[in-house]
Amino acid sequence: MRRGRLVDAAVLVALLVGAVVTLAPFVLSVMTALKTTRQFAATPVLAPPAPPTVENIVTLFGRDYDFVTPIAVTAQVVVVVLVGQLLFSVLAAYAFARLEFPGRDALFWVYLGR
Repeated sequence: MRRGRLVDAAVLVALLVGAVVTLAPFVLSVMTALKTTRQFAATPVLAPPAPPTVENIVTLFGRDYDFVTPIAVTAQVVVVVLVGQLLFSVLAAYAFARLEFPGRDALFWVYLGR
Protein backbone atom coordinates (compact mmCIF):
# COMPACT_ATOMS: atom_id res chain seq x y z
CA MET A 1 0.00 0.00 0.00
CA ARG A 2 2.87 2.35 0.74
CA ARG A 3 4.32 1.93 -2.73
CA GLY A 4 1.02 3.03 -4.27
CA ARG A 5 1.11 6.27 -2.30
CA LEU A 6 4.69 6.95 -3.39
CA VAL A 7 3.77 6.39 -7.02
CA ASP A 8 0.72 8.64 -6.63
CA ALA A 9 2.88 11.35 -5.03
CA ALA A 10 5.49 11.08 -7.80
CA VAL A 11 2.80 11.35 -10.47
CA LEU A 12 1.29 14.36 -8.71
CA VAL A 13 4.69 16.08 -8.50
CA ALA A 14 5.35 15.37 -12.19
CA LEU A 15 1.95 16.79 -13.13
CA LEU A 16 2.51 19.89 -11.02
CA VAL A 17 5.93 20.47 -12.59
CA GLY A 18 4.39 20.05 -16.04
CA ALA A 19 1.62 22.51 -15.19
CA VAL A 20 4.11 25.11 -13.95
CA VAL A 21 6.31 24.70 -17.03
CA THR A 22 3.26 25.03 -19.29
CA LEU A 23 1.59 27.96 -17.52
CA ALA A 24 4.68 30.00 -16.56
CA PRO A 25 5.10 31.69 -19.98
CA PHE A 26 1.48 32.80 -19.97
CA VAL A 27 1.72 34.20 -16.44
CA LEU A 28 4.94 35.99 -17.36
CA SER A 29 3.28 37.46 -20.47
CA VAL A 30 0.33 38.78 -18.47
CA MET A 31 2.62 40.22 -15.79
CA THR A 32 4.72 41.94 -18.46
CA ALA A 33 1.65 43.30 -20.24
CA LEU A 34 0.42 44.87 -17.02
CA LYS A 35 3.70 46.76 -16.37
CA THR A 36 4.53 50.23 -17.58
CA THR A 37 7.62 50.75 -19.72
CA ARG A 38 9.45 52.21 -16.75
CA GLN A 39 8.50 49.26 -14.50
CA PHE A 40 9.59 46.81 -17.18
CA ALA A 41 13.02 48.43 -17.46
CA ALA A 42 13.59 48.99 -13.73
CA THR A 43 12.22 45.88 -12.02
CA PRO A 44 13.24 42.22 -12.24
CA VAL A 45 11.38 40.09 -14.77
CA LEU A 46 9.52 38.04 -12.16
CA ALA A 47 8.47 41.03 -10.06
CA PRO A 48 4.71 41.61 -10.15
CA PRO A 49 3.48 44.88 -11.63
CA ALA A 50 3.03 47.56 -8.97
CA PRO A 51 0.53 49.04 -9.69
CA PRO A 52 -0.88 47.05 -12.62
CA THR A 53 -1.91 49.10 -15.65
CA VAL A 54 -3.89 48.30 -18.79
CA GLU A 55 -2.22 51.10 -20.76
CA ASN A 56 -0.33 48.64 -23.00
CA ILE A 57 -3.47 46.70 -23.86
CA VAL A 58 -5.42 49.88 -24.66
CA THR A 59 -2.55 51.05 -26.88
CA LEU A 60 -2.38 47.67 -28.64
CA PHE A 61 -6.08 47.58 -29.48
CA GLY A 62 -6.40 51.33 -30.02
CA ARG A 63 -5.77 53.38 -33.13
CA ASP A 64 -1.98 53.31 -32.83
CA TYR A 65 -1.55 49.67 -33.83
CA ASP A 66 -5.00 48.41 -34.94
CA PHE A 67 -4.36 44.90 -33.62
CA VAL A 68 -8.00 43.88 -34.18
CA THR A 69 -7.47 43.27 -37.92
CA PRO A 70 -4.69 40.67 -37.50
CA ILE A 71 -6.77 38.88 -34.88
CA ALA A 72 -9.75 38.76 -37.26
CA VAL A 73 -7.58 37.40 -40.09
CA THR A 74 -6.11 34.77 -37.75
CA ALA A 75 -9.60 33.72 -36.64
CA GLN A 76 -10.68 33.35 -40.28
CA VAL A 77 -7.67 31.17 -41.08
CA VAL A 78 -8.33 29.04 -38.00
CA VAL A 79 -11.95 28.49 -39.04
CA VAL A 80 -10.98 27.48 -42.59
CA VAL A 81 -8.28 25.07 -41.35
CA LEU A 82 -10.61 23.62 -38.71
CA VAL A 83 -13.41 22.96 -41.21
CA GLY A 84 -10.93 21.45 -43.67
CA GLN A 85 -9.39 19.18 -41.04
CA LEU A 86 -12.81 18.01 -39.85
CA LEU A 87 -14.00 17.31 -43.39
CA PHE A 88 -10.91 15.39 -44.47
CA SER A 89 -10.61 13.55 -41.16
CA VAL A 90 -14.18 12.28 -41.46
CA LEU A 91 -13.57 11.16 -45.03
CA ALA A 92 -10.31 9.46 -44.06
CA ALA A 93 -11.95 7.76 -41.08
CA TYR A 94 -14.67 6.36 -43.32
CA ALA A 95 -12.10 5.11 -45.83
CA PHE A 96 -9.96 3.44 -43.16
CA ALA A 97 -12.97 1.88 -41.40
CA ARG A 98 -14.99 0.63 -44.35
CA LEU A 99 -12.72 0.23 -47.38
CA GLU A 100 -10.12 -2.47 -47.99
CA PHE A 101 -7.16 -1.45 -50.12
CA PRO A 102 -3.47 -2.37 -50.35
CA GLY A 103 -1.30 -0.49 -47.88
CA ARG A 104 -4.27 0.62 -45.78
CA ASP A 105 -2.64 -0.13 -42.43
CA ALA A 106 0.65 1.57 -43.34
CA LEU A 107 -1.19 4.61 -44.69
CA PHE A 108 -3.31 4.72 -41.53
CA TRP A 109 -0.21 4.94 -39.32
CA VAL A 110 1.31 7.59 -41.57
CA TYR A 111 -1.93 9.57 -41.32
CA LEU A 112 -1.92 9.29 -37.53
CA GLY A 113 1.73 10.28 -37.34
CA ARG A 114 1.40 13.51 -39.26
